[in-house]
Amino acid sequence: LALTKGNTRKFNEYITLFQRWYNENYNGEFIEHEMGHTYLGANIVAQAEQHFRNQLERTPEERIAYYDLGWLLIDKDIDIDQGLNLIDKALEMEEGIYIPPFRLEGREVLNLDALLYFSKGVGLYKKQQYREALEYLNLAWQEKSIYNHDLFLYIQKAEEKVGMK
Repeated sequence: LALTKGNTRKFNEYITLFQRWYNENYNGEFIEHEMGHTYLGANIVAQAEQHFRNQLERTPEERIAYYDLGWLLIDKDIDIDQGLNLIDKALEMEEGIYIPPFRLEGREVLNLDALLYFSKGVGLYKKQQYREALEYLNLAWQEKSIYNHDLFLYIQKAEEKVGMK
């Protein structure tokens, strides 16, 4: 909130308090994940990228670390090839210990496999590999826990590119 009003000093104070609180309550294990998403939410992409890189270095056994950095690199057109490589590594891995706290009325609303397939599909779409992109986007659609309108729109665009519409 302080950042949106142009008060970066106050924002940094809040970030420091959040980091301290998080480390005290969650042993700091996934602080880089949380910080990356905090900066991404504020559209400070360079800081988000740095935190996601730190997360990957700190927890290389976690698929979510590969996803976070990979998706950022793909979504923000920073380095689509590197993003796709990270997503591929995550798809080859077994589940890690981190289970994102995304549950609604006891139902899982975040499926990491669906997010990985979506990320790969978007990356391939951006590289103009539409047919392969559509395959991954359809896999994401099958795996999704809840409706994802962005996924729906990418499927439509990929279908148009391969002549299915």
